[in-house]
Amino acid sequence: SSGINAEYGEILLNRRLDVDAVKLRFTDVDNIEDMKAAEADMKEVKMAFNEQMTLVEDLLTECDRLNTEQIHLLEDLAYAHHTFYSECAEISSKMCAALTEYITM
Repeated sequence: SSGINAEYGEILLNRRLDVDAVKLRFTDVDNIEDMKAAEADMKEVKMAFNEQMTLVEDLLTECDRLNTEQIHLLEDLAYAHHTFYSECAEISSKMCAALTEYITM
């Protein structure tokens, strides 16, 4: 899962670099045609960046939900283990007491 997160994060970074590259093109614009082309490119790369950002946000939200769910399951398991071993200790104590009583008779 973390490998997938890293992969989508890297794609997002590349989309951000695309946006920065198009922004740099605006400094070299000499005429209206180049300006229109740069604006069209900017619209395209911003849209790709926003789509990737939404995908990464959704992925991270789902990871957070799953992590929270796993923590609750681990908590349930810890309580189950605690209860089991507490009951085992109680039974063992009763058994020891019974054996001690039997021996001293």
